[in-house]
Formats: sequence, structure tokens, C-alpha cells
Amino acid sequence: MKRILLALASAFTITLSASTYAAAPLSFGIKLSGVNSTIAGLKEAKNPFAGNESNFLNIGGAGLAYVEYAFNDNLGLGLEAGYFFGKIGSFTQKTDKKNTYNITAHGVKLFPAIKIYPMGREDENGILKINVGGDLFMPLGLEGKASSADKADVADKGKDLTTLGMGAFVGVGYEFPFGLELDLRGSYAFTNVFKEESDFKKTYLGITNKDHKTNLMNINLTAGYNFAVLLEE
Repeated sequence: MKRILLALASAFTITLSASTYAAAPLSFGIKLSGVNSTIAGLKEAKNPFAGNESNFLNIGGAGLAYVEYAFNDNLGLGLEAGYFFGKIGSFTQKTDKKNTYNITAHGVKLFPAIKIYPMGREDENGILKINVGGDLFMPLGLEGKASSADKADVADKGKDLTTLGMGAFVGVGYEFPFGLELDLRGSYAFTNVFKEESDFKKTYLGITNKDHKTNLMNINLTAGYNFAVLLEE
């Protein structure tokens, strides 16, 4: 009987010890992102100059608050919400590289996501995450400016811009045991930045085809901190 009791006590001790290394299921914190964006179809713009090529590098930023909950060691859900700002597209005239047109925007960003932990959630080892979810963008303002112009062209939020941009993203991240998280993600919008009958698109960009695609593509590099780690100590 003593041997049985000792065996049960040992098993309980091992189980309790192992459970202390598992990360808490609830995480919350803040994230800061560097974002590179591209609007598809800008090379077709005819205003303020024709014969264009789209520029790949268009840097912006985002500040986000997030919450994440793990249902078990391999699966969870997360939501990020915050503010986006910066350049989302630009193009340059092929015959004169000095002529550029930059488009900047700001608005609200939402990232609902499924979180996959392929290596589990052992606290002392850090947590590898695969993130798959939606990329939602609600623009609050947009303007474009030619390099030679003194004044920016301002879009009408209600008439020119899609009310809610919807897309999907996939990414990979790693949370260190002390709470720092880094992640890289790419996203593609299924909706256009501009409405079909947008005056901004017609007048300032010279794109008259209402079916012309202006989807937004993003690459995000994000650094964040999980404040729940402080509560565990």
C-alpha cells in the first residue's frame, strides 16, 4: 500500500510540476507594426501623368491592442484592433523618374485570427505560432499627392472609399518566455480600395473603368508584448 501511495504522490508531483511550465491560456498586450503596402492596378493610372510603373516600397505603420485565448496546447483564437497610417501605394512615370504620385491613408484595422501552436505552449521554450485569419480595414481618410504638386488630392470617405475592406492573412510568429512577440504576415484584400464610381479614381488617377481592381496587399513586421506574463510572476 505504501508503494502505491508513493507512486501516486510521485505522479501527482510530476503532473503538477509539468503544468507550471504551461503558458497561461489568456494573453493580452500591445503591438507595433511596420507595414509595406501596394495597391494593385496603379500602373494603369493616366493622371497626373501616363506611362507609369507601380512602386513596391510604400511604408506605413500600425498600433494595435490584442487579446488571445488558447483552448489547448495547439489551438487558440485571437483578435487585434488598432490604428493604421501611412503610404499605401505609389507610382512613378517611366520616362521621368522624378515624377511620382504617393497615396496615403489612415483608418481602423482589425485582425481576427485562428492561432495554431505546432510546438505546443511550453512556457520555458517560447511559443511558435501560425496565424490565419481576416484582415479588415475601415478607412477614415485618403489622399494622393504628386511630387510636383503643392496641394494634395483628398478623397471623399463616403463617395470614394470602400466602407469596409475585407481580406485574409497568414503569418508566423514567436513569443519569447519573457513576453516579447515577433511576427511576420502577408495579407491580400478581396475588396477594392476605391468604389466603382469613385471620383477620386476617375479624376485624380485617370482610371475610368469602374471594374478596374484596386486591391490592397500588405506585408507586416510586428513586435509586441504580452502583459499577461507579468501577472504570472
